[in-house]
Amino acid sequence: METKFTTTFLTNRGRQFKMVVEQLLFDFPEVGLAFAYGSGVFTQNDNANTKDNMLDVVFVVEDSFKWHKSNLRLNKSHYSIFARVFGLRMINCFQNDFSANIYFNTLVPWNGRLVKYGVISKQYLIEDLVDWTSLYVSGRLHKPVKFLSVCPTDIQCALNKNLHHAIRTSLLCLPDRFLDEELFMQITNLSYGGDFRMVIGENKNKVSNIVKPNIEHFRKLYYPLLNEYDINICNNFIHQNCDAEKRFELLQSLPKNLKGQIIKWQMPGLRLHPLKSPSNEMQDAILYSLAHNNKKTSELALRGARSIVRYSSISQSLKGIITAGMLKSVVYSSKKVGKMFRGMLK
Repeated sequence: METKFTTTFLTNRGRQFKMVVEQLLFDFPEVGLAFAYGSGVFTQNDNANTKDNMLDVVFVVEDSFKWHKSNLRLNKSHYSIFARVFGLRMINCFQNDFSANIYFNTLVPWNGRLVKYGVISKQYLIEDLVDWTSLYVSGRLHKPVKFLSVCPTDIQCALNKNLHHAIRTSLLCLPDRFLDEELFMQITNLSYGGDFRMVIGENKNKVSNIVKPNIEHFRKLYYPLLNEYDINICNNFIHQNCDAEKRFELLQSLPKNLKGQIIKWQMPGLRLHPLKSPSNEMQDAILYSLAHNNKKTSELALRGARSIVRYSSISQSLKGIITAGMLKSVVYSSKKVGKMFRGMLK
């Protein structure tokens, strides 16, 4: 079964939001896909009024060089002084050659609110969705988002794979019986567990704040996919088969980068030879052996995801200091730290 990535709005408020946000697309060069996410779209326990929060949007484009060239003509003020001085080639280089292959402009005034928008090439988006190269944009797409345009078939297929990757990884980390809310918490935590900003800069209850008020959105996103697994769902409780064969199947189906991380952690000697990749037969043997140890399987799945996220979150934040500019970086970071302290006081 293939999930259709369409946006459903059940209330007048939702339809109005869709109409307002879709206007955003008219103020930018053409994009292949656009989606909005985060507390500016979905209610969170620490951010109940979405209209007061910055709107986070990602634009997926075919050719980032051409897109930024057009956007500099339309919206030059969105870019930092550094970006404007060094120009288009620097912008394109910072987007495609560093970190998570995405370029952000933040704290952009638009239609009475602030917007942060990221630009990513379709090629790099699909690679992250399918292989979890950075778990940066793919991690955001583990959670409900609002699609602002029709999703192309090739991206829709990759989005579907990404959700399946999130389910399989999370099932490896959960016991034989658990609530669906625990599954959604585990899925959401995959892209936050290794994020250094969770140490300072993010509310420590962020995962819970995202999942609990949006549990129905998560169910609509994931329940159609869960029917494809050897599990039983009754009264929001999920029962899964945790025998070694099933866990081996899940391990084999993990995204390429995560599977590679798990194999290296399981066989420490491989980390000393990063250019030497084990054969497929050896990889299967390593994973089959690991599947007989439930605790270690869960530990390495989480450690592998965290190691991917840790690198991309640190490097993307460092890149943001240059691409956003020092002033905007300080303002943006102070808002994050403020949210963190407010969460700690609750």
